[in-house]
Amino acid sequence: MIFFQLKPYYTNAGGRIPPSPQEYPILGLNLLRLLVQNGIAEFPTKLELLSCATLQNPCIEHAVELEQSFLEGAYNRVLSARQTVPHETYVYFMDLLAKTVRDEIARCSKKAYDYLSISDARQMLLCFSDQELAEYVKEVKLMRGL
Repeated sequence: MIFFQLKPYYTNAGGRIPPSPQEYPILGLNLLRLLVQNGIAEFPTKLELLSCATLQNPCIEHAVELEQSFLEGAYNRVLSARQTVPHETYVYFMDLLAKTVRDEIARCSKKAYDYLSISDARQMLLCFSDQELAEYVKEVKLMRGL
């Protein structure tokens, strides 16, 4: 919501007031928000609205690399990107994105496999223990009302 309030400031006020040092981090956070919400279809549309100079900013490049990795199914790259965030505010969204990745892996695994051993499921769903896997499965069941 705040992004939409700031957007006119970033797009219409050019030259009349000094640029905000928070513009690129906020633009990048908006792109991360789309990834967290699995808004992959909307992501390219948002990129098309950005200038070439904006696309070269590390905050935007980080989000674009995440989207590419997400589309490729390279979830390990998505998860390891938490270590190289370009701005400290990105860590929160990276944690949310890790949950989105786990949910996407679970959704795909359900369709791809008739059976998974506990150790394979734990590895695929990026859980560190059988207990963590059991808690995740329980959480998913609660969310879906199963």
